[in-house]
Amino acid sequence: MVSTHGTVALVGSGEFLEPIEALDQQLLARLSAPPRVIVLPTASAPDGPGVPERWAQMGIKHFARLGVSVEAVMMLTREDAESAALASQIATANFVYLSGGKPLYLLETLQGTACWRAIADVFAAGGVVAGCSAGAMVLAGHLLAWPPLRRSTPALGLVPGIAVIPHFDEIPGWLTGIARLTSSGVTVVGVEGSTALVGSPEQGWTVCGRGSVTVFARPPIGSLRFRPPQPPEAWTGVRDATAFGPISAQPPIAMENFFGAAKVPSGEDCLHLNIWSPGADNARRPVMFWIHGGAFVGGSGSMPWYNGSAFAVNGDVVVVTINYRLGALGFLHLADLGDENYVFSSNCGILDQIAALEWVRDNIAAFGGDPANVTIFGESAGAMSAGTLLAMPASQGLFKRAILQSGAAHSVARPKAATRVASDFLTALGLDTDQAAELIDVPVDQLLAAQNKVFSSSGLVTFQPVVDAITLPCKPADAIADGSARGVDILIGTNRNEMKFFTVMDPRQASVNESLLKRLFGANAEQALDTYRAALPEELSVNAWTDLTTDRTFRVPAIRLAEGQSKRGERVWMYRFDWLSSAFGGRLGACHALEIPFVWNNLDQPGVAGLTGDSPARQSLADRMHAAWIAFAHTGNPNMSSIPDWPTYDTERRATMIFDETCRVENDPQANERRLWEGVL
Repeated sequence: MVSTHGTVALVGSGEFLEPIEALDQQLLARLSAPPRVIVLPTASAPDGPGVPERWAQMGIKHFARLGVSVEAVMMLTREDAESAALASQIATANFVYLSGGKPLYLLETLQGTACWRAIADVFAAGGVVAGCSAGAMVLAGHLLAWPPLRRSTPALGLVPGIAVIPHFDEIPGWLTGIARLTSSGVTVVGVEGSTALVGSPEQGWTVCGRGSVTVFARPPIGSLRFRPPQPPEAWTGVRDATAFGPISAQPPIAMENFFGAAKVPSGEDCLHLNIWSPGADNARRPVMFWIHGGAFVGGSGSMPWYNGSAFAVNGDVVVVTINYRLGALGFLHLADLGDENYVFSSNCGILDQIAALEWVRDNIAAFGGDPANVTIFGESAGAMSAGTLLAMPASQGLFKRAILQSGAAHSVARPKAATRVASDFLTALGLDTDQAAELIDVPVDQLLAAQNKVFSSSGLVTFQPVVDAITLPCKPADAIADGSARGVDILIGTNRNEMKFFTVMDPRQASVNESLLKRLFGANAEQALDTYRAALPEELSVNAWTDLTTDRTFRVPAIRLAEGQSKRGERVWMYRFDWLSSAFGGRLGACHALEIPFVWNNLDQPGVAGLTGDSPARQSLADRMHAAWIAFAHTGNPNMSSIPDWPTYDTERRATMIFDETCRVENDPQANERRLWEGVL
């Protein structure tokens, strides 16, 4: 937006040269006359010999790349800035460019001088006043709030996508200046290496970091507990979003330290999302929208393993990670026990994810993202969430692609089973089944304690999405086979030894569960287990049960989703992660969650070596997987130069990329085991 008088631009440092050039090209196009550019570095910055001259040369080269000649470069001292002659020369320009250096010295040089007043006159006459680095700080903190400029510009304007430089705390007044601008109804967006300002006069303003947090829905507390997410309330002034917000209310989980998660506040006011972007420059980059795992009872979008810097830097993508309601607060099916206020309680956690996707649709362009090119991706419960979103009517059109890591579209509950869980939950709280309305007033720590009781007695995934006939009309796998994911490219896969993660933590799960085996395969139970034994070397045949349960929980549901989508002519790519961890004496194999730090290229994050080991071979595989995920986000096709040609999946060839120290494509891997599940799952 441009005011009736002129444009003030705040641009970043050399880290963002391409976005800066694109911005200045737009600014030059706004001029009503041929550009007359003056560059103003300060001559008094104590950066050492030649530094002001380098800033001057950078400015000249910058405009030369834009095809514009600089009319004058004035390396000002305080005395120069008082010169009426130099001020008159500045007044002839229509584009004044304050160059970098030390902001306090630039401020001391210019503030209140004749040249300062001439800059205000250029703006008032409809010209452009731009600042790079320290120049941007001076503009943001002081020029915008300076009385002569304020008097001449009743409706100041900033161009969306302009960068505000880091180290803003050196000039505390800049936030005041920006906040004053917003009261005039101007939309302001700024970002550079460490800070951003995003928002609108109606919704309020947020100061964000590169890995920043913002609110996508109203806190679901009080009367909003067990209700669908509501739009966030507006606020006044500037909201600090430079640190991660509270995570969803959840019980302490022993695995938190294992995954390197620091202890952070948790609670019901958790509906925040985090953004990593190369810049807020209207570049319309692909958006990668991450949904964390944790069995629908734990986890958050701010875990160190999900740091999006590598994706943003290596892939030129915008990364969004989210929190959503977990456990009973997110997935308690009260529709058959409560009144009409609870008809949506079954899937509040998934509805939170949809609300975050809607926020991305409406706002991500301000962060340099393309709302029409969103890839949802997640692992475990996050992938199961993605499988659910592929089937939900309310999510249609909110994303273009989906990556499902170790999760698919089978992990949902039927209403009758979900009602039993809700009844057990009320009993754990000492409430009768007709007292669901009282849940509104139960303290959250008591809810979590009751949740733990139900969880420990019911199994691994107790709270999960529910086929409620309203938000989720049918089983996601059936909906996908019927075309609910039409036009969505899908990348899906599992890890070779998923269940070893759980058997190493709880060795009891490695023992054959005879009743489950017979329930699955009936009279063919022993034959099925023998098929898994025969596929392994004799010394590893003890792992047959873990392989069978890996297929039941993860691999076969992924195959069913891929079959349903590919049969409709849609593009699907299948992978299997086979790289073996050396941690725990090698007992983990290619276990559940092992692929996460490879996908994110975050092998150096806390806790990673505890799961992967420290083999130097890790990095080359991380580079390949990371690049394949980036390629998929950009084009819907994961093929790239460092892996073999990766065909789409179909039911004839069943091509599967095997990610290992040497990547390869196998057709129908573990085919005999796969056939056992036909008609079973």
